[in-house]
Amino acid sequence: MEGLPALDIDADFLNLRVFDISDNMFTGQIPRNYGNLADLRVLLMANNNFEGNLPPSFQNLENLVNLDLSKNILDGPIPEEWGDGLGSIQFLSLSANYLTGEIPIQLRRWQEIKVLKFDNNIFTGELPFWIGRKKTLEEIHFEWNAYNGQPGFSGQIPENFGDLEALNILYLQGNSFTGAVPDLPSNAVEIRLNDNNLEGQLPESVSEMEFLESFDFQNNKIQTVPDKICELTAGNLQILLGGCDVSCACCTDQC
Repeated sequence: MEGLPALDIDADFLNLRVFDISDNMFTGQIPRNYGNLADLRVLLMANNNFEGNLPPSFQNLENLVNLDLSKNILDGPIPEEWGDGLGSIQFLSLSANYLTGEIPIQLRRWQEIKVLKFDNNIFTGELPFWIGRKKTLEEIHFEWNAYNGQPGFSGQIPENFGDLEALNILYLQGNSFTGAVPDLPSNAVEIRLNDNNLEGQLPESVSEMEFLESFDFQNNKIQTVPDKICELTAGNLQILLGGCDVSCACCTDQC
C-alpha cells in the first residue's frame, strides 16, 4: 500500500471520532494535518510502515483519549509540543519503533494518563520524577530500550514509584537502571526489572504486595530477597525469578 493522503478535514472528516487504520501496509510519513481532526477520540495506526518523525501537530488533538502508533518505523524524539496539548490522553502506545531521546518534561501536564507504552525503542536518559506523581497510571511499559549499543533508560528507578497505587503493570526490563530497588507499587500484579544493573537487596515492602502474581528481577546484581516474600507464594504469586546467584528459597528459576 502507498502512503496516506492528507485529508480535506472540513469536507470529509469534520466530525470523525474514531480513525482505525491498524494492520495494513501504509508507508511514508504520517500526514501532519491529521492534527486538525479536532473531534477525534481514538486514533489507531499500529502495525504499518509509517516512517519519519512524530507529528508535533498532534498537540491539537485535545479530545484524543487513545493514540496507538506502535509497530511502525518511526524515529526521532517525542515532540515537546505534545505536552502542551493532548489534554485528554489516557492511552499512548509508541511501542516497537526507533524513537530516541528522553521523555519530555512537558508530558507532566497530562492529568488523565493511564497507560504509557514506550517499550522496544531506543529511548535514553533517566526516568523523570513526575511519572511517580501520576496517580492515574495503571500500566508502565518502558522495557527493552537498550539496543544497538545504546543504554536505554538509565539512572535509579524513581523512589516515588511506590506511590503509584493504581499501577498494575510495571515493565522496566532491558535497560540500564542502577542502584537499589525502591519501594514498588503496592497493588502491582506484574513487575519486570530483569536485565538491568540493579543491586543490593529487594525492599522489605515487596513482601506485602498481596496482589503480585509475577516478579522477574534476574540478570541484575541483586543478591538477597526478604524472607517473608515466600509467604506470597501461598496467595497470588506464581512466578518469582531472581536468577541462580540470588539467595531465594522460593524463586521459581530452574537452577
